Amino acid sequence: MDKGSNPTPRAYLGGLYKINKNKVNKDSSKRKTDLVYRQQISNQEEEKEKETNLLYRKINFITKDCSKLYFNKILKKLVEKNSDNANIICEYIIAEETELNIKNSTKESRIKVLVWISNFLNDTKSFKQMTKQDILDYLNSLRKSTLEDSSQRWIGSYNG
Repeated sequence: MDKGSNPTPRAYLGGLYKINKNKVNKDSSKRKTDLVYRQQISNQEEEKEKETNLLYRKINFITKDCSKLYFNKILKKLVEKNSDNANIICEYIIAEETELNIKNSTKESRIKVLVWISNFLNDTKSFKQMTKQDILDYLNSLRKSTLEDSSQRWIGSYNG
């Protein structure tokens, strides 16, 4: 080959062929891992959907005898924000109904108070993570001065 001449077209393409061949092999392995990843994501979404459906069935079961649709709605709203807390409430109410045969009014008040505590903490903390201080903060938020609540109705909420 002369010093200033261009390489032959075949020689030039030969190098590109090797580079392209290596790139295709890397891309095909990436495609396989992408498909596996997508399948894992799909399986996780499916599992989460099954758990959510089961939780909605529990909510419907424990609120079917409630006096108002409100209790069903607040639990379902809690599922969207913190499904762990909603599940804990459902399990707790089912256990109390089974073991202690609680009245509907007791069940309703427990659901309401537990959802309110979760809401007070912006539905970010699980009941398992709550501390005594979190509960005291919630209770203290219920306190009102005589000027705000002259009939002292806050005491009933606090005691509940």
